Amino acid sequence: MKTYDSTLEISASATQVWAVLTDFASYAEWNSALPRLSGDLGVGNTLSMDLDLGGKRMAVTADVQDLEPGRSFSWKGKLGAEVLFTGRREFTVADDGPGTSTFRHVESLSGLIVPVFLLAKGKAVGEHHHGFNRSVKQRAEELAGR
Repeated sequence: MKTYDSTLEISASATQVWAVLTDFASYAEWNSALPRLSGDLGVGNTLSMDLDLGGKRMAVTADVQDLEPGRSFSWKGKLGAEVLFTGRREFTVADDGPGTSTFRHVESLSGLIVPVFLLAKGKAVGEHHHGFNRSVKQRAEELAGR
């Protein structure tokens, strides 16, 4: 298993960060790492998305696993059978006081073909993960007027 785990301090309220994360229709405007995300955020619903991995787009789907509105959600996708390749992402927003919050993004990859996938795309996956985080921070802080 490979896990990417990032925590960022954001100069925007948790409500503003949550609004950015869950406004899937606007992702194309600000998120080059995940330029398309569509679907309804609800447990059991399927989301459809395009990942940018090193300049190449990869269309995938994922099912929403958990949702705590205003605080956290997660999704899980697979390529083929789960035993081959499964990706899970968890997003958490915590209120740190007026106008500040903490954003945590955990991405876990597991399955038999993950080592081969990481040999071919490992650097791009890491850049994608961190690019997504930077984009969330920038967008939330812009909307907060910071």
